[in-house]
Amino acid sequence: MWADSESDVDYLNYSEVSEMISEMISDDSMLPISLGVYGSWGVGKSSVLQLVAKELSGDKRNLIVPFDAWLYQDFDEAKSALMSVIAKSLYDATPEGFKDKAVSLYRRTNKHKAFAIAADIGAFAAWIPTFGMFTNAAGAFAHI
Repeated sequence: MWADSESDVDYLNYSEVSEMISEMISDDSMLPISLGVYGSWGVGKSSVLQLVAKELSGDKRNLIVPFDAWLYQDFDEAKSALMSVIAKSLYDATPEGFKDKAVSLYRRTNKHKAFAIAADIGAFAAWIPTFGMFTNAAGAFAHI
């Protein structure tokens, strides 16, 4: 049985697909761009993304953020984890002079989220259904 792990070596002859994706991402006239890689389980989506990352890593304008979505079952948890991984990658790539500002923004965002979660728990304890209203409002507020 074959191991189920992605590869940055093109065993599946997906180089044409990965090159096309890389060209689309590298074309400034197409930015902003949002792409999806779809397929059944085991067809090589992760390998295509590895090939794209390998092609784009040569350009210093690109920041490759690896994220393993399989580690997260709950949608809200996965979304929060993705944002945390992106934030950490951006922080690590940030020049030293800007890191203090980034840390300040990160701390303020986490305080809003923590307050919203506490408000939802408090309302739940008082038998008031909120359906995540406070947490969702904090999420919307964090993007302003």
